[in-house]
Amino acid sequence: RFSKFVIVDSQPDHHELFSKFTFNVVIDHHPDSGIKADFRDIRPTYGATASMLTEYLRAARIKPSVKLATGLLYAIKTDTKNFTRQTLIEDVRAFQSLYNHISGDLTLIVPYQTLLASGGQLKAVAISYHSKEDMRNTAMNLVDRFGLTLFSGETDGTYIYNASDTLSYSGVPNILIPLIISIFIVLNTMIGSVYERKREIGIYTSVGLAPSHVSFLFVAESLAFAVLSVVLGYLMAQTLASIFAGTWLWSGITVNYSSLAGVAAMFLVILVVLISVIYPSRVAANIAIPDANRSWKLPEAQGNTLEVDFPFLMNYSEHRSIGGFIYDYFNSHKDVSHGIFSTGNIGFGFVCPIPQRLKENKPDCRNNNQCCQDSCLDIDTKVWLAPFDFGIMQQVQTRFCPSTEETGYLEIKVTLTRESGESNAWRRINKGFLHAFRKQLLLWRSLDDEEKKHYEQVLDQAQRQKGLMVETPEGEEFVKCECQVQV
Repeated sequence: RFSKFVIVDSQPDHHELFSKFTFNVVIDHHPDSGIKADFRDIRPTYGATASMLTEYLRAARIKPSVKLATGLLYAIKTDTKNFTRQTLIEDVRAFQSLYNHISGDLTLIVPYQTLLASGGQLKAVAISYHSKEDMRNTAMNLVDRFGLTLFSGETDGTYIYNASDTLSYSGVPNILIPLIISIFIVLNTMIGSVYERKREIGIYTSVGLAPSHVSFLFVAESLAFAVLSVVLGYLMAQTLASIFAGTWLWSGITVNYSSLAGVAAMFLVILVVLISVIYPSRVAANIAIPDANRSWKLPEAQGNTLEVDFPFLMNYSEHRSIGGFIYDYFNSHKDVSHGIFSTGNIGFGFVCPIPQRLKENKPDCRNNNQCCQDSCLDIDTKVWLAPFDFGIMQQVQTRFCPSTEETGYLEIKVTLTRESGESNAWRRINKGFLHAFRKQLLLWRSLDDEEKKHYEQVLDQAQRQKGLMVETPEGEEFVKCECQVQV
């Protein structure tokens, strides 16, 4: 029935019902969606499609009827929301041009008492001025003060006065250098505060705070100081302004502390403080003892063997307590069918590093107390990794060795040897196993002296059960160990 289809103030992809038609003409002011048509006029910068249609009438020298002009007028007014939305000067001109075509027959002038008595409402107030300049100044003052939309009928046309919210900034380069100086001042102060409070950070970690928590404490502390500084600065500024407002020092200066600029300045101060505290908070986190959840990188496996040096140092007097804690941890997973791993029989022995001066003589450590009195623990066990249907089984050797970097301390070397299971799955799943192992070492740090002594006794009891303690005729006990040269 229809040979042509036209869509106005919309586009075919704006509604699913439009997909049933092939439009020949598309006229719209919304963002262009790339629809093809025989004639398309899409102007996203315009505030209303009615402005475009008004330009069509003016270009064709067609005078719209009263009803058409009224419809176009209210279409522009509605789409631009009284020109408070994005508009162009073309929208304003199209709106003004439509006033020339509204007939005076549609206007009735009656006393306002009669209008109100008839149920009418106040819609507008008309004011007559004799001076054109006074009219414009009054209109601009009213618009600026009350945000009104005013229309002015002048000899050369009809004008609209409207105020919209805009933001403009000036002088930003002038405060850039002071801002950078402020950042470095706060940065230097915070770094000094961090290093002066090392003992305090140690107390935080001793009560269980992780490095991320310690870092956040410094950030929160800086934020609190920033907020307090902003509030106190604002109150001080208000007080000084009220004191000096009547003096010659501030003559001609009007200060508006309730404007957006004042709020922006407050947030700028807070932002400067937060930027300055980023690095000091990271320094504080690095000073703190690493928590059990801090990630670490697993070293590469050499064939079926994976060797890991835990970053965990201890005194020689501590390693027997740690060894008893690890022994008890492995023993609690013996022959279990749940959790991340299961252990078999646990074997352990003691080795003593041969001092450099005794390497060439190779003494018998079982008869030479000079070597065996400083024996080091060695724990061996078979471990099955979950999921157990993967069939991953490995030999785990945990050895306490003298540290190569810190003289007088011991470190833990863990050697994993794959005996069954797919190699890629073995390497991937071992990260969880080693993470759980490492977590136990960190948990041992939180034990008190009595609990640490308990685990040292656990190790002594296990030694006696396995026949690793040798009693002398004098009643003294020595650890039965093997001599090994550890380089």
